[in-house]
Amino acid sequence: MSSIREFYEIDEKEGIVVNKRLGKRAFVFGVEPWTSLVHRLFETFGSGAETILFDTGKFYGISSAEEEKRTESDNELRINFLFRKAMMAGWGKVMVSRELPDLFNIKVQRCVFCSEVDSPNEKQVPCFFLSGVISGFADVLFGPNKVREIHCGKDFCEFELKIDFL
Repeated sequence: MSSIREFYEIDEKEGIVVNKRLGKRAFVFGVEPWTSLVHRLFETFGSGAETILFDTGKFYGISSAEEEKRTESDNELRINFLFRKAMMAGWGKVMVSRELPDLFNIKVQRCVFCSEVDSPNEKQVPCFFLSGVISGFADVLFGPNKVREIHCGKDFCEFELKIDFL
């Protein structure tokens, strides 16, 4: 069983969290501030908040994958490591399966981005950020892609990641 200390070194005296694999600082962001941020984005920008959250997630995913790409491993191991790291960061239990050479199924049980967040509009589910993260990871590791949200809700979120090989 993995532990958060497998991924992060925590120096409580100095107030520093370090990603062990990359030797770089990390930080923790609470669910309540995240919820407030999401609500405020929707209040301020309406449906434009979806794009802001997706793009922010995508840039986060690209940056994370670029860091991971500096390690010596193949893309399959990298994507699995990135999702294990997300689990250790409290994002939820992530399961990745490769359905076809160009198709992944990603399921996140108890997704922190929506299981604890009440949507400001019951028709929209705040998983735009996570969709962006997945797309950003895939951009760097596999190239152009499409992420389709299959389900998002309090119990789990599920995505289909289609890689555009040609």
